Amino acid sequence: MALRDRGARNAVSPPGEDPVADLLRHGRLAEALAASLEALVRQADAAAHLWHGNALRALRRYDEALAAYDRAIALAPDFGDPWFEKSTLLLLQGDYVRGWRLYEWRWRTEKNK
Repeated sequence: MALRDRGARNAVSPPGEDPVADLLRHGRLAEALAASLEALVRQADAAAHLWHGNALRALRRYDEALAAYDRAIALAPDFGDPWFEKSTLLLLQGDYVRGWRLYEWRWRTEKNK
């Protein structure tokens, strides 16, 4: 997932810097979690919290993943990716009212801009 700063302060890391996505794609969940924790230590920006949330979600640690997405949103409210990830996780958990409302953020994610 290539992430760029779209004007949000302290928003995201440069494109292509996601240390977690490839590990998740290859099912290396423990390594993805470790990489996300390392990213938080190095930069602690919205992207790092997003990556951490994605690793936690893959491990089915849903409450922790939601908290990580919330931290990303707090750091960069205009960054669509954590909003979108949060929406799909809420839908997965059966929270359809909140999930569908937040799902509109899909139009503001980096891949849909």
